[in-house]
Amino acid sequence: PVLAETQCCLTNLTALSSCLCLNIQAESKIAKCVVTNCNYTELVKVEKAQYELCYGEPELSRRSNILAVTIILACMVILFVVLRCLSRHTVSKEFWWDDWMLLLATTLFLALQAVNIWGVKIGFGVHVWNVNSDNNVALYQYEWIYEIFYAVTSVTIRFSILLLYYRIFPQDWLRKTVLVECAYMVIHDLIFSFVVIFQCRPIVLVYDKSLEGSCLDIHAVVFAGSVLSMVEDIMTISLPIPSIVKLRLPFKKKVQVVLMVSVGLIAVIASMVRMKFAAHFYYSIDINWDDYGIAILSTIELALSIICVCFPPVK
Repeated sequence: PVLAETQCCLTNLTALSSCLCLNIQAESKIAKCVVTNCNYTELVKVEKAQYELCYGEPELSRRSNILAVTIILACMVILFVVLRCLSRHTVSKEFWWDDWMLLLATTLFLALQAVNIWGVKIGFGVHVWNVNSDNNVALYQYEWIYEIFYAVTSVTIRFSILLLYYRIFPQDWLRKTVLVECAYMVIHDLIFSFVVIFQCRPIVLVYDKSLEGSCLDIHAVVFAGSVLSMVEDIMTISLPIPSIVKLRLPFKKKVQVVLMVSVGLIAVIASMVRMKFAAHFYYSIDINWDDYGIAILSTIELALSIICVCFPPVK
């Protein structure tokens, strides 16, 4: 019935592919029908047939956008971190904990971008019917690894920011709050990472859907993680504001502080918008396409957070 509704010629494969493959509404209906009524083995057969039918036809793709954002922001992060390290080496002649944590966060961020590029290579950024079903396992692995790396990278960046606060602000209340926030984030990240890693029993069911077993509702986990991530961003960026307001700084220093806080606020906004995409992700039957917004905003959020840390600290 779904194919009949398309009014495409069903007796000629060439005519059918030309009519169907760019008909997003029809393809979405087919995908929804298959996901709702078929087991995994049948789903793979349908995806394989769709892929072979549409192979060679023009396809909608977001791959170039993902690669552009990934590469540009990775280069910007490297530039700012190098400048930060050179500045620290020139001025203070030594690195402190926030510097080492920043280097770790940068390494994790770049590894996450490598994971992004791998995901694009195997089919992330195109519609599910344009993906070779042979890549299904790899794509599920990509999503799994991405969520783990994102959580760890995000927390590591916040650690660097909080340790920066600890170093440059002498107020006792602020330093105690930093330690409490650090403890909270360690607990949150350990719980979230544990849930993501062990979301299925057996674990391999995360990426091999042909096996028997059970899984948690990962969509709900991702949404909850996005909410907590946004809350942590707001807590982190707002923590030093009372101390900054009370400081008497030269105009140049005030500009530096305003820039640092502004970049941090943009990262918070990116985190908020990411949460909106995460809510839509809950209902998606075309994750490779619909998850695009989450991937882009996650990269922007993490990159801007690192750049925020790289602004010259107030001395």
